[in-house]
Amino acid sequence: GGFVSSMVSPSSPFEQAIITFGPLDQLLSPQEIQGFNLFVEKYQCMTCHDVVSTFGYSESFGGEFVNIGLDDEYADKGLASLTGNESDNGKFRIPNLRNIALTAPYMHDGRFETLEEVIDHYSDGVSTHPNLDHRLRDAQGMAEVQNITVSEKAALVAFLNSLTDHTFTNNPAFS
Repeated sequence: GGFVSSMVSPSSPFEQAIITFGPLDQLLSPQEIQGFNLFVEKYQCMTCHDVVSTFGYSESFGGEFVNIGLDDEYADKGLASLTGNESDNGKFRIPNLRNIALTAPYMHDGRFETLEEVIDHYSDGVSTHPNLDHRLRDAQGMAEVQNITVSEKAALVAFLNSLTDHTFTNNPAFS
């Protein structure tokens, strides 16, 4: 219970489409739909960021801890600072993406100011750390290079913006 659990946010355009089974093309722009398709299919972002099931309110915050190849060496060891296990070095919690456009800066240390910078990281900035999550590795086990194009990046950002609930963010009870 309590204040934080009262901060339910079910009114983003994307959530309305999921909740009402509404036609995406009536609730989202063509660019937002393209971004959703890239997010789910081409770049498989939903293998870590399940934007559909997280609308069940049980998962208010992200899920598992993973290493996404931010660095070769980590000043902040992440999960390893709690467990003492070298295999947890550089692992941080996967965030829920609800209202993600409003939560800059991004990453555990705030290194990225914009969603575009986050996407650039996944496009061609992932480091092949020993603990890098398998979902970010290519067939040879190296950090996967996605080469996300400028128009794809714009579509992904448009989709991520559709996860913002402006009714919620303008509610004075939560300011």
